[in-house]
Amino acid sequence: MSKLGIKMLAIIAVIVLVAGCNGSPQLRSQDSKDEKNNVKVAIISATNYNDNFNIFKKSLEEHGKKVGLELLWMDGEGNILKQEDAIEEAAKQDVKVVVIEPVELDMIGNTIKKMQNKGIKFICLNTLPSDTGIEAYITPDFERAGEMQAQQLIKEIKDNQPVNILIIHGQKDDPIAEGIISGSYKILQGNPIVKELWVEEIPSRDTAKAYETVKEYLASPNPPAAVITHFSEHTEGMLKAVNELPSEERTQIITFGMGTQKAAIEAIGKGSHTGEIDFMPDLFAQLVVKAVNSLSKNELWEYETQVENGAYNVQARFSPIRLITKENVQLLTERMKELEKSDTKSNPNEQNKGGNSGENDEKSQSNEAKQEDSKKKSIIIIKTKDGQEFQMDISGEIESVEMKSGEKEGSEGQ
Repeated sequence: MSKLGIKMLAIIAVIVLVAGCNGSPQLRSQDSKDEKNNVKVAIISATNYNDNFNIFKKSLEEHGKKVGLELLWMDGEGNILKQEDAIEEAAKQDVKVVVIEPVELDMIGNTIKKMQNKGIKFICLNTLPSDTGIEAYITPDFERAGEMQAQQLIKEIKDNQPVNILIIHGQKDDPIAEGIISGSYKILQGNPIVKELWVEEIPSRDTAKAYETVKEYLASPNPPAAVITHFSEHTEGMLKAVNELPSEERTQIITFGMGTQKAAIEAIGKGSHTGEIDFMPDLFAQLVVKAVNSLSKNELWEYETQVENGAYNVQARFSPIRLITKENVQLLTERMKELEKSDTKSNPNEQNKGGNSGENDEKSQSNEAKQEDSKKKSIIIIKTKDGQEFQMDISGEIESVEMKSGEKEGSEGQ
């Protein structure tokens, strides 16, 4: 190498050393960069106290983190004023997208329009505010849920003998309740297997009222052979009333609910509850994340249809739903584990109740064994023809996967 080349190398080396020691700002770490670029999203729920919400929240946080979403959780407490306050607060936090399950549909539209004028985009879940242009609408097909529930009920009736059926229905001004009952009527009204069809409206999803109503019908001289409910709160009351029957009568009652809360899942496993419609909150959350991610980037989100909402056409997507009975309740094994973890966190004293050291040792060994089993997980990735991708964690090793074709299975999202 020439003397000139050696001198140039020496000069470069000195420059590098000086730059490294003079305290000049260095490149940010990738983590800091990612945190700065996170998209703020407000989640304003109508309720946050049931099992489905807990699963939805966990899934939304898990998948939202992967695409850089910063989630701000706000409880609307089922109250229009609380939801409007939460929307105002979200705007102060510079959120790009608000995800909301709106209440008082005739009132909240004005607040949403005001915030849309400030550049905030809205995704509505389950219901739509009246005559309001929303960027995205994601919901289960509640009418289809009512159809599926009623169809399975018919299949459970033995010997094709006409029977009395009781439906515990939500209040008439609830669009979710109206969608479900419409599906129920499609299958049950005029069906020769239905002897008498009774529909009882229970306002405010009142568990105690549902219990009293079902108990009264079961005690009548001409009781129903089947009882179906459209909300998890009503299912809780129904199961309580049915469980108070003598064992011989109890096993003869067909019961169907919606929402797959922990108590209902346990009852299906024990054979004391016939089935449930599962709204699959984990996959529901994944659809929300995909929509938020697209809208926050001003991209077209993957909707599948448009629904009329007053003067507006709103882009919408139906989330998957499925039927759960004793034959496939094991599909919810992983979800039950998550719910049990939530129960333990909310009541830590349960871990310290009673027992001597020997019993504690046995529990410890049992827990270790369970932890070892829980390590054996399988991941199912579902890819649809329209390019959607969903992920499900299944405990244990998968022996086989079966995919059924047909209109019903497709509607159930399986």
